[in-house]
Amino acid sequence: MKCLSSEQQRNTGAAVITFILEANLTGFNASDQFTVQYVNNVLKTAALKTAANPEGNQGLAFNVKLGKQSAVHKLNCELEEENKLVCVKDKISTITFTR
Repeated sequence: MKCLSSEQQRNTGAAVITFILEANLTGFNASDQFTVQYVNNVLKTAALKTAANPEGNQGLAFNVKLGKQSAVHKLNCELEEENKLVCVKDKISTITFTR
């Protein structure tokens, strides 16, 4: 299953990055487990005026290229309870979603 997020923005302090997430969900099984792999697709960046960049110069403010980024993130997820989804991100951190 392929999914696209709506446009999102992140303020880094030096720039505002507009991006979408492109995700693939795979490996669904009878144990309520599945995998999500996602990548950020940067649509645009806008430099902010800062002390280090008083003109708001785009080239000086931020070094993010437009388009799909090289880092692919992986979540290994399991539905532990009807209202509780637990995912391990990049084998490092655990994220719990509840409703």
